[in-house]
Amino acid sequence: MLLEKIHYLSRRDLVLGIRAMGIVPRSRPTKKNLEELFIASLAQFLNCAPMDLERCVTHELARIMDIKLGDDPQHWPIEVQNAMAARMYTDFLPFIQMAVAVAWSDGDFTQQEVEYLDLLFSGFKTLRRYRRHIVELATSPLSVHEFAKTMESISRDKAKWLLAFGWAMACADGNIHPRERSFLDRVGAHSKLSPAEHETLKQEIIQKWTAALQEDADPFEAAFKAVDMEKILKEQTGINPVELLRPRAWQRRRLFNRSHSAILSLTIFSKAGLITGKQLTQRDRTLLLLALVLVEA
Repeated sequence: MLLEKIHYLSRRDLVLGIRAMGIVPRSRPTKKNLEELFIASLAQFLNCAPMDLERCVTHELARIMDIKLGDDPQHWPIEVQNAMAARMYTDFLPFIQMAVAVAWSDGDFTQQEVEYLDLLFSGFKTLRRYRRHIVELATSPLSVHEFAKTMESISRDKAKWLLAFGWAMACADGNIHPRERSFLDRVGAHSKLSPAEHETLKQEIIQKWTAALQEDADPFEAAFKAVDMEKILKEQTGINPVELLRPRAWQRRRLFNRSHSAILSLTIFSKAGLITGKQLTQRDRTLLLLALVLVEA
């Protein structure tokens, strides 16, 4: 059951989740107090009796995901989680395609880069069922023509996020390869951004990347800031959910190099895509955010 995973949440995640529901925990609560407050806050947030909370959460998520639950209530949580995974996989594909396209643009995709995908799945449990498909995609070159179709089909905001991620990926080894630059300029021309907007975005990513390295900060967080991801998410959810969306492996990011950080950043971009749908209310977005935290616990 989804709510049973609350015991796996850290104190930090519990506090952030409670605050997402508009409640400020008292100072120095125990972890058990935080778990109880999380459940009570969620019941209040959904206007649901605590004893009936699991059913309420499941039905609300089914409504948001636009799926019809089966006849067996015991299978409902899995059906909802599968629907969330399918939606996230759809949102995730353009970003893994971008990562792969940039990796292949210099003519080679190394065994080390395949190993980075293992890190991805360790930090993004929801996508493990799609592992085979993603690995197959990652080990096959993608042409500009194929990726241009993706750029033409996505929204302006997502194109901006996608290009920001692509330029950050291109910067990962310290130098932008001429083929990487050519690829990104060509696919950017197929996005809903004007040439001037794309050029501004590119220069901002490169500048923020350089500054992040000088400050010993995470360069991919600079990419989020360059495309106003934190601002957009805060406007749509009422909080800054990036900390909650961050995979646990990233909390130990000092152990990883920049390429590891790049792969882990994929998870935030794709999770953000799930909670920023135009048809969602702020209440829906908050519940999706909390469900993502629990699913990944």
